[in-house]
Amino acid sequence: MEQSLTGIGVTIEKMTETLAGEECQAVKLSGMLDVGMPIYQEQVYLKKGNYIAIITLCSGREDMTAQMAAMFYALDK
Repeated sequence: MEQSLTGIGVTIEKMTETLAGEECQAVKLSGMLDVGMPIYQEQVYLKKGNYIAIITLCSGREDMTAQMAAMFYALDK
């Protein structure tokens, strides 16, 4: 999958993101679509016990994924 994405000009960056007050592993994808529109996507991996959720944040025109991740907050601790 990584080769397919980088082959069409998408940049892939492994990173961490704070989501709901927890530091989580994440992957940021960015690039230009064939129609000339930029795409910014971030996949955040949230693990709780034996479960994992992948939260996908996506924006176009400008990278707003960090601001989107900041809108999540924990309901319990």
